[in-house]
Amino acid sequence: MYPRLKHFKIRQQKLIPVLIVLLTMPLAIAGRADAQIDMSFTPMLTELTAAPGSVHRFEVVMVSSSKAAVADFLIYTVDVEQKPNGEYGLLFEGKSEYSCAQWIKLSVDQAKIGPGETFAVTATLTVPRGVSGGRYAAIVFEMVPEEWKDRTAFASTAFVQRFVSIVEVTVPARQLQSKLDVTGFTVSTVEDRPSYVSRYGPDAVILSALVNNPGTVHVFARGSMILRDGTGKRLREIPLGGGRGIVLPEASIGLSSVLPGGLAAGDYIADISIKYGGMRPATAKVPFSIGEGGAEVAKTETTAVIAPFSVDPDQLDLSGIAGAT
Repeated sequence: MYPRLKHFKIRQQKLIPVLIVLLTMPLAIAGRADAQIDMSFTPMLTELTAAPGSVHRFEVVMVSSSKAAVADFLIYTVDVEQKPNGEYGLLFEGKSEYSCAQWIKLSVDQAKIGPGETFAVTATLTVPRGVSGGRYAAIVFEMVPEEWKDRTAFASTAFVQRFVSIVEVTVPARQLQSKLDVTGFTVSTVEDRPSYVSRYGPDAVILSALVNNPGTVHVFARGSMILRDGTGKRLREIPLGGGRGIVLPEASIGLSSVLPGGLAAGDYIADISIKYGGMRPATAKVPFSIGEGGAEVAKTETTAVIAPFSVDPDQLDLSGIAGAT
């Protein structure tokens, strides 16, 4: 445990809403049904606020609960990106403008973890002088895969399992730009999403506000939408998004809500407001129509910059039960 310093703070969380890694992983080793690898990995997220020129250390720990199996790992840092659904992805090629992967030095680059063993990697992060804003990276434990040969095809197949610990660094500065724009709005059915159909029903529709972060540091978006009829009368307020709501610099994601009962045919206005820590929320007013053959998104009135967009009626069937909201 390292002392708390005045010029930085560090927070580690064991769970974030990204589908990069499972906290516990049972794997059967190929060719050995009796050997199972059962691993736990923590933390999945490390958050730091750090001054230029400062040095910080933290640990990433892998624990084996296996009874007999031994696992070999390669350990390295890599850039990350944020996908439109909000999840993190790894960037193995190219370099992110907002990377801190090169700032991190790991105590080891490989490990062999036996049954019941705990292995800790110390990460030393050195913040260069003259930088500011948000910086991001991932510390990866990549399991060296077992390979086996397909005796029929004479081919070799390998599965790669990676455990990922995300690092989010904020370097404060006066010129730090915290921004968020609403850039679009979509309406879609759940007919091509079986999991949504089973959970919400076949009449459900998904309303999504598309947001972009043009700033230099990540923000946490908390959105809501007031659904109005064509005359502007308020029908209901709907939350948008969930989880942490983080949006990385230059990332564009969707903040969505599902209406299980669908929407009746008619004209509507989506009155969108996204709070993100700025002086004013990002807002947009989007008129749209629901018809028997689909939906149409009309011209948008907004305080943010929204590019033209539309919904193809041929791909939608949004005619709902009369009176459904």
